[in-house]
Amino acid sequence: MNLLEGSVLRYKFLSLSVLSLLLFDLICNSTFVLFSHNNLVTLLIYIMQNTFLLFTFILISFGIFSTSLAKVGFIGKLLRKFKWTITISILYFCLSLSFPLVEFEQKMET
Repeated sequence: MNLLEGSVLRYKFLSLSVLSLLLFDLICNSTFVLFSHNNLVTLLIYIMQNTFLLFTFILISFGIFSTSLAKVGFIGKLLRKFKWTITISILYFCLSLSFPLVEFEQKMET
């Protein structure tokens, strides 16, 4: 196996991992309504969802910073090229963290 095949195989695994974690996030978002009557289960679903989102962000960062541009030292160029990806990922993670907080606060008030 040459270097190119190993690199393609690594990025296939990385892409499949990120897609499966995002699929889990989608499943969590669609099923939390089913468990809304049980606060403990809902809280566990939110914790797992945010943990997997964090793993997704780590995997995306690993994919970006393991490229040849990062190895040569062009980190600034990579950050400029992927700034929207990074910004949207961080924004989505912050929204995913804040939604359960607001929801549980509203449940506690009632």
